[in-house]
Amino acid sequence: MFSTDAYKRLFFSGVVNGIGDRFSQVATLSLLLSLTGSGLAVGAALAIRIIPFLILAPVGGYLADHFHKGKLMVVTDVARVPLALSFLFVNGKEELWIIYTALFLLACGQAIYEPVRKSGIGELVPTKYVTKVNGLEQVMSGVVLVLGSITGGGVAYYLGRDVSFMINGCSFLLAGTMIKGITFPTRSEKETPHVSKAHREAGNIVWSFLAIAAVASALDGIFNVLISLYAFDVFRLADLGIGIFYGLLGAGLASSAIFSKWFRGNFLFVVALFLIVEGVFQALLGLTDNFIMACLMFVFVALAGGIGNAAMDSAIMIQTPTAQLGKVFGRFSMVENGMMGMTMLHAGLLSESYYPTVIGWYGGIGNVALGFITLIVCVAYFFIKTRKYRDLC
Repeated sequence: MFSTDAYKRLFFSGVVNGIGDRFSQVATLSLLLSLTGSGLAVGAALAIRIIPFLILAPVGGYLADHFHKGKLMVVTDVARVPLALSFLFVNGKEELWIIYTALFLLACGQAIYEPVRKSGIGELVPTKYVTKVNGLEQVMSGVVLVLGSITGGGVAYYLGRDVSFMINGCSFLLAGTMIKGITFPTRSEKETPHVSKAHREAGNIVWSFLAIAAVASALDGIFNVLISLYAFDVFRLADLGIGIFYGLLGAGLASSAIFSKWFRGNFLFVVALFLIVEGVFQALLGLTDNFIMACLMFVFVALAGGIGNAAMDSAIMIQTPTAQLGKVFGRFSMVENGMMGMTMLHAGLLSESYYPTVIGWYGGIGNVALGFITLIVCVAYFFIKTRKYRDLC
């Protein structure tokens, strides 16, 4: 295939990093709900994690294009250890500021780490394996959600939230150790920063993906707030419910790799189709009060979302010069997380007046509408630039 050692290290460090973060996220959301009983508090906590991406994601992209990616990721991991442990000092409402401050600073590290890691994949993996590897990335997200959320929910429920926070701190140290051994191509081995006319023209469709990603992320922000509210308010399962639902999303993401490897091109069409499918299942989730049916809907929502995510990342990596991957992924991270943050806060506000299932129904319909708009864009590109964009559309 290709030199797998480096990517294996990157993959498993992402698993370790992500599982620790999920342990902490389940415990943090549960802690907030137990202290405040407010959906707005959850929305604010999720939204505050997004703010750093508006400023630091482009910075992370710039650093990725100009400095050693391995060292950047190690530094961001180690710096987040004391922040992950700071939640241990929260004992009541008067310490809520610790939660929000720590969430903000942890997100600062993630805002730099994310574009560095994604651009690193583009450097390590040959073009012909990009689709397969992006499918594996969805598997990683799925494994993280399953192991991190279900196990994290159980640990928080039976052993206490403090154990979850300590596990998160240790995970950052372990992930940083694994990344330290990765060798990335030197500047001389990378593609030249010169961007050809063909790359500039292909870049037009990459920025079309950015517009689609912005709206899709806004709708995902609503759904992320609803996950905790479904667990607490609709099915009355508290910490355990949050863990189960996130775990089911992980199972769907991991399963998406089975289907993602079938798509070698037609990326824009794949994104459009599975936006529609994802929206349909989100809307159906908003219509059911049956726990088993809700569990199935969570799996199918994540399955569709994982396939669409893999298609979008593959298109970006294939069409973007290696030396500019950091910049492009930095902008995507900024826009996606910024939009998600705004809608998380609004979803929290809406939850004060509307039942979660009502919000979920309308969010699903929004995804369906976005999918159909994307199909129209796909058809337009196909007829206007048939040969040039055949693989993407």
